[in-house]
Amino acid sequence: MQQYEVPVKKEILTDQIERIMLSSEYDEFERERQLLSLMYDSFAGHFCEWLSNYDRKQSSQMRAQGYVEEKEVARQVTFLFGTIPFSRKCWKRDKDIVYPVDELLKIDRYARHSKTVFVTLARMAEHASYRAAATITSLIAPLHISKDTVLTAVHTVGETIKNCEAYELEHAYAEPGTKEVDVLVEEADGIIIPFNKRKKGRELLHVLIHEKKRKDLAKEGESVLTAVKEFVGFNKREVKKLVQAYLYSTYNLKNTVVVSNSDNGPGVKEEFFKELSVGAKAHFHVLDEYHWHLKLTQRMSFCEELIPIMKRAIYNYSMEDVGVVITTMESLAEDSSQRKHTKKLEKYLVRNWAYLEPINWRLKSADLAIKKKHLGLGAIESTHKKITYRQKHRGMHWGMGAEYLAKIIICDREGSLEEICGKFWRFIREEKELSTDYLVVTDEDNQGAIKEKYAGKTYKVALDRESELERQQLARLFRKSYPHL
Repeated sequence: MQQYEVPVKKEILTDQIERIMLSSEYDEFERERQLLSLMYDSFAGHFCEWLSNYDRKQSSQMRAQGYVEEKEVARQVTFLFGTIPFSRKCWKRDKDIVYPVDELLKIDRYARHSKTVFVTLARMAEHASYRAAATITSLIAPLHISKDTVLTAVHTVGETIKNCEAYELEHAYAEPGTKEVDVLVEEADGIIIPFNKRKKGRELLHVLIHEKKRKDLAKEGESVLTAVKEFVGFNKREVKKLVQAYLYSTYNLKNTVVVSNSDNGPGVKEEFFKELSVGAKAHFHVLDEYHWHLKLTQRMSFCEELIPIMKRAIYNYSMEDVGVVITTMESLAEDSSQRKHTKKLEKYLVRNWAYLEPINWRLKSADLAIKKKHLGLGAIESTHKKITYRQKHRGMHWGMGAEYLAKIIICDREGSLEEICGKFWRFIREEKELSTDYLVVTDEDNQGAIKEKYAGKTYKVALDRESELERQQLARLFRKSYPHL
């Protein structure tokens, strides 16, 4: 491990710059890389000296608090500004062990990368594969990042977001929301993610909550959705709980008309949105326009000239006109396949007819005069893109990293990624500092939770800052999700 005990003096630094600039052994590309490396090494030396001075200044304060200096331990941590090797003093008081420099830098005991590096790598993974993100990092900075480090960063940040959601869900019902709006739009759709080589795919539920469009928040001639909130996850029940908690803690739906929109696929039918609209003034469910247009294109491929007529009949909400088009389709069908398409389209329209009634008509019954284009229905399809462009049709197979990355993408686009991670990591750090309890875990107390190979054994797990290894072991025993710190 390289050490930077003494920072480079100005005269020496000037000489090194001159040597690099005037050397004939470097071309213009290598010369700039050498200067970049010199910049990082020079700063690392000054930073190490500052840390050493800070550590030395803390000695009197630590002794005054009853701590005894145990040893001086070296470590190496990668920050955005470089990989910094340094040493720091270890102080002990009873069972309490403190590293003042580690607490200043907000880095965990055995971490090799700062939290900022992990969040930055996770954000890079939104746009490129893990291997590509690692390669790009090494091209722009002398940092040694592997694809496995990027994978760890995505899982760490993604799991942090999940734990933060669980914590917020636990405290969401403390006080009801007070925000009142005339219309609230709820949309949901599934994204099929190639999960692994043995499975065709797994559905990622994506829910979008927003208010009607407003022009005053956008450029001239445009309009944007307001109060946009997104939720995503493999577990539909968990996603629904998060949405319910958000609606309860944010809105007062007593005088609100809720308009829901979906393709009526499995898990996102009208019943799904009814549970999200409890207490609302009224709830109207709409069949997503993009999907029924797509259905017409698929089923009426042998009589495309009838598609505009069918659309007009649906927009006019005339079942009689729809029946005329279906009859015409039957007369034009030339084989069993085309007749089968006709029957399927007829059943599809009959099954979803109640959700094809123009939303303008239904809003009028609730004394609301809002045009359909101002509701922003169908926005779920465009918001899908930031996830699907990264995770689909690229020859990739995903594991749980698919859910983690989707959550990272959504939080980053909302501008809340760093805030969420910082707040939750600070909370965990404070909880660790306050916790000095011990937990005795036995198979008699938790039958069925401990694996068979641990049967008959008793684990004494310390929940203080020295017990990260035992904490992780306990998490594996009970298959619970703990933040990786």
